Amino acid sequence: MQEKNIKSLRKEIDSIDDQLLELINQRTSIVDKLGILKKDSNSIVDKKREAEVISRLLNLHKGNFSRDSIVRIWREIFHTSANIQLKKNNILHSKRGVDSIKLYKGGVSKIQGIDKIIKLSSNESPFPPSEKVQEAYQRISDKLSKYPELTAESLQKAIANKHALKSDQIICGTGSDEVLIFTILTFCSPGDEVIHAQHGFEMYPILAKYAGAESVLASEIDYKISIDSIINSINDSTKIIFIANPNNPTGTYLNHIELRLLMSKVPSNIVVVIDTAYAEFADADDYDKTFSLADEYSNVLITRTFSKAYSLAGLR
Repeated sequence: MQEKNIKSLRKEIDSIDDQLLELINQRTSIVDKLGILKKDSNSIVDKKREAEVISRLLNLHKGNFSRDSIVRIWREIFHTSANIQLKKNNILHSKRGVDSIKLYKGGVSKIQGIDKIIKLSSNESPFPPSEKVQEAYQRISDKLSKYPELTAESLQKAIANKHALKSDQIICGTGSDEVLIFTILTFCSPGDEVIHAQHGFEMYPILAKYAGAESVLASEIDYKISIDSIINSINDSTKIIFIANPNNPTGTYLNHIELRLLMSKVPSNIVVVIDTAYAEFADADDYDKTFSLADEYSNVLITRTFSKAYSLAGLR
């Protein structure tokens, strides 16, 4: 009897799937006609219209199907519809968002006729690494032909010992960027949303596009990211919040009280990345240099780097 009921329900699902496919085909036919009526390719994608459609559908949605999945499905429909209008469906192209990434460019590091240059734009240290680092590098120079440890286990243990952490709390990467890439590819699907400051690290919107996600800009007060703006920007599609603390390039920061206030209002299913690449340069009494938030909240990831204060940007 149970098997009979399962087969019957599956038959109903099959019938609904057939209807959905027919509706998609009908929608596609209309989309194609719209593409002919639009005068140029710049008018194909209308983000305002897309936002209005998603808002209307979410207001209508009453079922158990997750709201963020509804958003992802319709954003994929929008993306495919745009490709239909642009006649791109049969062309080899990257996944959503990647083709719109603008190459990240560091600051100018050469000036003709001048030998000694200190480039401030990338915040590279003008000083060499410590003598101990240089000596250690020389000691292992004859081993550079060998692959390193897969997870940098020995470095994980050393960092854990220095900061009184557990080694399994540490992830090592070739610069913070790689760890941030791991994070966004792990937690974001195409159509999800990532919140970051309007004036912040230029890599954050690029990272969002790696995953096909949408950047949502939090407003600022005197170039300091607004906690209220972050909270008001959160919805069912929010998966990650990036906070550079201190912020690059404005130098503003959220103090330890403000960070805990923020975390108390962020749902536990959203990852909050606190990017502390410049922690060693923050000397305010209320700046939190510890990793205690990672112990207090399971959805916090705190990043540090050897590139800035330790003069090891080139080691990656």
